[in-house]
Amino acid sequence: MLIGVVLLQVASQYLSNPDPRKLLSVLFFLALEMPPLMLVLSAIFVRAQRHERSMSFMVLAGLVCAGAMGGAFGGVFWWLSEQLPGLGLRLFSYKEMSLQRSALFGFTNALGHFGLWTLAFALPVALEDARVRALEADKLRLEADRLRAAAELAGLRAHLEPHFLLNTLNAIAGLITENAKEARQLLVCLGDLLRDALHDEN
Repeated sequence: MLIGVVLLQVASQYLSNPDPRKLLSVLFFLALEMPPLMLVLSAIFVRAQRHERSMSFMVLAGLVCAGAMGGAFGGVFWWLSEQLPGLGLRLFSYKEMSLQRSALFGFTNALGHFGLWTLAFALPVALEDARVRALEADKLRLEADRLRAAAELAGLRAHLEPHFLLNTLNAIAGLITENAKEARQLLVCLGDLLRDALHDEN
């Protein structure tokens, strides 16, 4: 995909200025520059992930490496054009080749390729990583909320159960002499309630 976008950009430049020698020179330059640049950018990305560096570190390191490599390849390309004039290498149609212009051409192209590489490879991985971390954080938050609620419930039970049991037994004791039938019903209800509470704890 990245190579396709770069070739599309070169084709659009050629259509606006149909210069076959420049087109072949630019393609030759890209064939020299892009493979090592992509390898270095991928190595930076893998290293940044392995050492859990931030995305800003990866972007800064990638910009510095891409700019340096692009400038260096521009210089090498200029040197080749000077050493092998028979090849007719030239990156510009209307401007004379110079070391500064070639290095600047390589620098700007490498930064553009870095931007495309970031959009094509690094950004999707970073977005997926952020999504996974957000899901893990939500899961941990839900688990913490569940544990907090269980602890609060256990604390309430521990605090209320003795008082509740004592009050209920006092009410039943008071009813035994006045209304034995209602006292028996209250005992059955209390037994059911305690059985349910024990069942919930298990």
